[in-house]
Amino acid sequence: MSRKSSPTRAGRWSADEIAFLAANAGKMTYRQIAQKLGRSLHAVKSTALRKGFVDRKRLYSAEEVDVVRKLYGSMPAADIAAKLGRTVSSVYQVADRLGVCTRQVPLLTPATERIIRDGHAKGWTDTTIGEQLGLDRRTLCDLRQRLGLPSNALSDWRRKRVAAKTREQLEAAGLDNLAQLRAKTFRERAREAGWPEDLRPRAVQILNALWDNGPMSRREIADAIGMPWKGSRKSLVSNDPEGSYLAHLMARGLVVSLGRVRKGKGKGHSTQLYTLPLWIERGVYHTQEESHHAA
Repeated sequence: MSRKSSPTRAGRWSADEIAFLAANAGKMTYRQIAQKLGRSLHAVKSTALRKGFVDRKRLYSAEEVDVVRKLYGSMPAADIAAKLGRTVSSVYQVADRLGVCTRQVPLLTPATERIIRDGHAKGWTDTTIGEQLGLDRRTLCDLRQRLGLPSNALSDWRRKRVAAKTREQLEAAGLDNLAQLRAKTFRERAREAGWPEDLRPRAVQILNALWDNGPMSRREIADAIGMPWKGSRKSLVSNDPEGSYLAHLMARGLVVSLGRVRKGKGKGHSTQLYTLPLWIERGVYHTQEESHHAA
């Protein structure tokens, strides 16, 4: 059965690609590196983190803090993160501690206060009231809090508006409920990645990671797809009958175990590695039986 091929190149990373990533992880943005290598943005990010070319836990040095202080506001946080080899969220955190991301909140005039109070009484959200005043959501939120008004994020007006918008989207897609929309989205994502349509998004991410990086341990897979590591038995858990994403993929023949590989001396220094079977062909999916028959 034919599937849509990935627009970027996949497969194991070559030594030249790894060297390029190591040399440019802190100098170019992830997107620029992905375009240069013809890789997906996710593959570049996960490989940089897995190889240790960027460190999301290392404390900021005084020099790095000074870079954030000087550049924040004059260039995107993503570019600052790439320049420092850091994550974008950590740049935001440092900028917040430095106080360089504070904003000037406009004066609360009687006319502005009246509009805010009237809109709030109707159940309008900060975004909707802000549109009346030409202000962004965060600024309106500050003004509302200054007036001592609670958030309308869960108001009846907002619930009805969300419900109406949802109905419009379902009708446009020819679907009856959100469960069908969710299933349709999952199928499309799996198909676009070149895998069976009935796979869960996390399972698709695992297959992508193994395709891009080759054999990986459970811990490496969890890091690559952004799932927290809680130990071997409590990680990569899913609602599949098999209990985990890897177990489900192995039961379907989409992933195989290479057994335990010794890393270091002594007891407990071995790890289980997982990989894609040799018959896997991304973008043109066959079951294992179909592949054997074709051979």
